[in-house]
Amino acid sequence: TRYELAFELAGVDAADRLPRELVLTVYRIAQEALTNVARHAQAEHARLRVRLERTAGAPQGVLDWSVEDDGGGLDHAVAWQRGNGLAGVKDRIWSAGGDLEWQAAAGDAARPGLRLHARLPFAAIAEEEQLS
Repeated sequence: TRYELAFELAGVDAADRLPRELVLTVYRIAQEALTNVARHAQAEHARLRVRLERTAGAPQGVLDWSVEDDGGGLDHAVAWQRGNGLAGVKDRIWSAGGDLEWQAAAGDAARPGLRLHARLPFAAIAEEEQLS
């Protein structure tokens, strides 16, 4: 599987830092999603995308996260029964105030792929606040 990472910033100040809990949540959900791609999807390509967005002067921003692959897709009923991987991703996202969406990627019927997508709110922390 070929993996790609896309990281984008929109309106986020260079001095801003994300809350530690949010960074850990994003790390864990990405780890689980990419592990699922490697173990189950039989994908040729997978893409992890993280975009931080904040309107100038707004106290909160949004972390837009997605993982997309071109693999075999997801049988929703079976996936939620097999283990707690996707359920854990969903729980982590919900506990961070976000919501998880999943759908077939733009593949064909034989290889529909999968796209997981979440938007997580965040309040940036100034660097000096994070150190204290």
